[in-house]
Formats: sequence, C-alpha cells, structure tokens
Amino acid sequence: MRTGMWRRTMAAVATAGLLLLSTASAFVVSASSGTMTITKSTTLTEDHVGNIVIATDNATLDCAGHTVTGDGTGAGVLLDGRSGVTVENCRVTGFGDGISVQAVTGPSSHNTLIANTVSDTATNGFLVIGSSNDVLTGNSASGSGYWGFLVKSSTKETLSSNTATWAGYWGFGLETSSQCYLAHNTAMDNGTTGNGDGFFIDRSNANDLEQNTANSNGNPGADVDGIRLQGSQDNVLRGNVANGNASWGFMLNSYQGSASGNLLTGNTANGNAIIGFALNVATANTLSANTADGNGVSGFDLDFSSDSNTLRGNTANNNVGGSGFSLYGASANVLSGNTANGNNIGFTVNSAGASGNTLTRNTANRNASYGIAVGDGASANTCSSNTAHQNGIIDARQYDDAGLGNGWVGNHFGTTSGI
Repeated sequence: MRTGMWRRTMAAVATAGLLLLSTASAFVVSASSGTMTITKSTTLTEDHVGNIVIATDNATLDCAGHTVTGDGTGAGVLLDGRSGVTVENCRVTGFGDGISVQAVTGPSSHNTLIANTVSDTATNGFLVIGSSNDVLTGNSASGSGYWGFLVKSSTKETLSSNTATWAGYWGFGLETSSQCYLAHNTAMDNGTTGNGDGFFIDRSNANDLEQNTANSNGNPGADVDGIRLQGSQDNVLRGNVANGNASWGFMLNSYQGSASGNLLTGNTANGNAIIGFALNVATANTLSANTADGNGVSGFDLDFSSDSNTLRGNTANNNVGGSGFSLYGASANVLSGNTANGNNIGFTVNSAGASGNTLTRNTANRNASYGIAVGDGASANTCSSNTAHQNGIIDARQYDDAGLGNGWVGNHFGTTSGI
C-alpha cells in the first residue's frame, strides 16, 4: 500500500540533474541545469540554466515566471516539428534565439506562445520559421541583436499584443510569409545599430496589420522607419500609428519584388524626421483616410515611377520642410479629396516623369509658399475642382518649365501664376 501510494504521488525520476515530480496534470521541475527535454506538460518551480527542448506535441511548458538562462548560443526554448504546444510565462535571456518555432524535423503548426519575456539575445527574441497557424500573444522582446520577432517562410501566423524594444535592427518582421495577422503590437526604440525598422514586411503578401504602434524607432539621423513594406503585395494596413521615427513613418518600395496592391487606411504618421508616407517604385496601391502631420519634410511622397496609385481622403498638415503631397517622377496617380494645410507647399507635381496624374477636389490652404505647384517638365496632368486659398506666395502655379498638356479646370483659387 505504501509503495503504491508513493508511486502515485511522487514518481520521482532524476535525470541530468533534474527532479521531475509527477502530478495529475504536469511534471513539476526544480533544481535544473543543462538541456531539459520536455516529454509531457511541465511546470517549472525554479530557474533553469541551459536550453529547453520540447520533444512532444500537445503539451504545455509553464515556466511560472522563472528564468531560463543561456550562454549566448542556441535557442532558449526550441519547438522543432511540434504541433499543439503551449509555452507560457517564461523569462528567457542570454541565448542566440529566445524562443524558436521551427519545422526542420517535421511539420510545425498550431503552437501558442503566451506571456513570455525574452531579453538580451544575440539574434532573435522570437523566431518562427516554416510554420503555420501559430499564435504569439502578450510576449515581449528587448535587446535582441537583430529581430525582436521574426516570422519567416510561414503562413497564417497571429501576433497580437506583443512588444519589441531595443532590437539592433527590427522590432517585428515578416519575411516571405503570407496570410498573417499582426494586431495591437508595439515596436519602440528599435534600430539601435542605426538601421532597421519598427515593422519590416519583406516579400510577404496578403497579410493584415491592424492597430499596431511603431513609435520612436532609430536615433536621430538613422535609416530607421516605423513600418516598411518591401517587395510585398496585397497587404492591408489599417489603423496603425508610426510617429517620431528617425526616417519615414511608412515606406513602400519594390526592392526584390513588386510593391503593389496594398491598402493603407486610417493610419497615422506624425512627427517623423523625413516623410510620413513614402512610396518608392510602388504601384497600384491605395492610401485612404491616413494622416501625416508635422513630419520633417513631406506628408505623402510618391517618387521614381510610383505609378497608378490612388490617394483619397488623406490629410497632410504642417509638414513645413516640404509638401503635404509630392509627386516626383510618378505618373497616372489619382489624388482626390485630400487636405494639405500649413505645409511649405500643399501639392507638388514635378519632373518629366510626372505625367498623367489627376488631382481633383483637394484642398490646400495657408501653406507657406504655394497651394498647388506644377513644373520641371511635368506634363499632361489634370487639376480639377481643387480649392486653394491664403497661401503665402500664390495659391496655384504652373512654372515656365512645366511640360505640355497640363489642364486646370473648375478650380477655386485666390491667386494664380502661369495658368
């Protein structure tokens, strides 16, 4: 009787310096060091020095607030080819990667990482690679060498209410990943090396980013944006905030792939050092109901063959170093119902490549120089039903060096030149 009771209540197994106590629901682990291999649901009762490997599916590792400490290499907690695993309440520090979900030894999917804290990792705080349908929520990563959170070659991942701070380069990243959902995440003070972004979406399509915050990333003069989409298509960015970043608030560019078919709506980019919303060789995107106020140069800037984009109902005020809306070498864009007040220039269309653009029903008041300005070879553009009043020099101007075929129809201007 006593022997049976002992086996039922304790079932003590000593392995590699671990004492595993069996309970009805999980092992309880204490006094541990070295590599810990998890084969069933486990709760830590003390800190652990060394890595942890999850070697089974459908199990939970609950660190119960205890710390897992490494030597700067490897993954603190590794899920390789695992499904249905939950890792929660862990404090992981001093590894190469903090918590890593991989599909090297087999398929990986439907894992959950919740309320974990990762700090001071050489490479990544959280790494998800080759997996699908995982959920990361309420986690934080600080002081990562490269990425706070990186999702690579994965699909249908959900990241919500996570925080990334003080990463060397990027707070959050999607690389060659699709159909992921990022919501209510915060990236601040990342790009400590002088490069990086709060959020970096790289060659990743059909993802949703909603109500995320990317503020104060990069020190002054650094090449660090709030949210950057690079070579990515058909993504939706809704209600995100990117304020006070070292370069741009939002950047879309076509490096390594087309930046097209993206929808940006209801986002805010205020007080960034250079530009609120920048499109560089980005085509056929839609920007609606966004706000770009008080940026160092311009609110919205379409450069270098950023063609066939639609900007409607956006606001760009008090961007005193440049224009509310600037089209440089960009063609066939439609700007309608936008407002640009208190900038140096409200709307600028210039360079020989700026042709076939339509500006209609826009408002440009009280800008320091001009309300609307067209010049430097810009041709065949149409300005109709726009309003511009009380601008510092002239409300609407077409420069002598403008190209042919620009049309001005049904506008409401106080003063004009060259029209």
